[in-house]
Amino acid sequence: MSFRRKLTSLLVLGVTGVGALSIWDDYLIFHQCSKGALDIANSDSELKTILGENIAQGPLYAATMGLDREGNSAQCSFPVTGSLDSGNLHLRAVRYEEKYKWLTPYFPGFSGGRWEVLVLEALVPTNNPPARQRLNLIQRKPKIGDGGGGGPCGTPSTIGHHEV
Repeated sequence: MSFRRKLTSLLVLGVTGVGALSIWDDYLIFHQCSKGALDIANSDSELKTILGENIAQGPLYAATMGLDREGNSAQCSFPVTGSLDSGNLHLRAVRYEEKYKWLTPYFPGFSGGRWEVLVLEALVPTNNPPARQRLNLIQRKPKIGDGGGGGPCGTPSTIGHHEV
């Protein structure tokens, strides 16, 4: 085999490998965020009365995910099903405590850290078929002595955030 053919096949194999690694990286981030969101959804009594028990993730082909440029913020949307009905979950999460910061620009899923869900909303069916009801699943309740204000120097408080 000539040198050009070997180089071309090696280049095609390398590009395919990088593409597959990027897809796997996005899946890792989506899995970490959606797992935490499902834990919160299964503990919410209002959502359980509408969708039923055992809320589970729906098909992946109907899910969406977006990352910011640095890979520290994610937005996910995916269908969920319960024993009574189905709906959609929408979440926004941020990453804290990265272990391998040098990997973040290239492969955010492999850089470690923990994801924290900041916003989690559910779109569930109502009695009027085209209309859907939006439920906020993360209720921000101030801690005792917090006064309901923000953190130091007017920064937002992290009360009510759930780790993923």
